[in-house]
Amino acid sequence: MSELCRAGQRYRTEQPGITSLHAFSFGAHYDPANVAFGPLIALNEEDLLPGSGFAPHPHAGVEIVTLVLSGTLHHRHGHSGVMVPAGHLQRLDAVGGVTHSEAAGEEPLRFLQSWLVPQPDDEPVGEYAVAAVPEGRGWATAAGDGGLPLRTRGARLLVGRFAAGEPVPLPPVCLLLVVSGALQLAGDELTSGDSLRRHESSAGEAQSAGAHLVAWVFG
Repeated sequence: MSELCRAGQRYRTEQPGITSLHAFSFGAHYDPANVAFGPLIALNEEDLLPGSGFAPHPHAGVEIVTLVLSGTLHHRHGHSGVMVPAGHLQRLDAVGGVTHSEAAGEEPLRFLQSWLVPQPDDEPVGEYAVAAVPEGRGWATAAGDGGLPLRTRGARLLVGRFAAGEPVPLPPVCLLLVVSGALQLAGDELTSGDSLRRHESSAGEAQSAGAHLVAWVFG
């Protein structure tokens, strides 16, 4: 079974200098039919104006993966401060509890943030790490098997750029998000912010119309 979710269906949260778009129930937005996709319980698109940010706040029970799309993420947890540029991925293990802050610098900041809930027997792989996202055409593994190590067993984050007319392989169980451009699938066009949730027994294929994509793959 596959479910197409349009960009406009995402929940929206506004606060000074920050616009957040949530793929799943989040904060004041609650829908019991839309709380997770496998271990993924949050997929938030965050747009921050220069100088704005999230003040120090706690997390627990989750692994947090952040993909910086544009601008520079100013991240601080504990006594450590890091600047994460566009095209880089950040992983923070907050399963045991952590307090951190996130802010934009002198330019606008856009990032995707995912929260995963590991199984109790998933082994820690270090509290914090940053890595560049692989470049090139087609799918590349940014996190998980072959990419930045993840605590959540069986999870992989793929990032891909596909030229117009190029076929796009679709894993059987995945959540795919169009970051920019467009994707053609069985008579439907997916554009920026649209997503596809697949629970299929076999792989599929779509057609790129010049697309930048990310996909969480499970299993």
